[in-house]
Amino acid sequence: MDIHVSYEYSHASDPRAFIGTVPAQLVADVPANIPRALLPEYIAALILQRSPTMGELRNLKILWTSRHRCRPRIFANDGRSAVIDPLRPLEPGPLQ
Repeated sequence: MDIHVSYEYSHASDPRAFIGTVPAQLVADVPANIPRALLPEYIAALILQRSPTMGELRNLKILWTSRHRCRPRIFANDGRSAVIDPLRPLEPGPLQ
């Protein structure tokens, strides 16, 4: 599962001085069997493991997830659907 997150971080040398903000980052290959309640802790541990110079994370937010490496879809009440491209704004018009 792919998860997009945002967070603030500090260096390992001074963990209380938060110096950076990451507005969006892709965390790839997260196992889909992780319970939702434990997902933020798992992602934070994974980010810190992959970046040993980081000290602490705060304000970790899950922006969106993709379980099957495909684009998210929206569904209308009548069953029609459309693919959402997260890099392009939605255009008004009927769903296809």
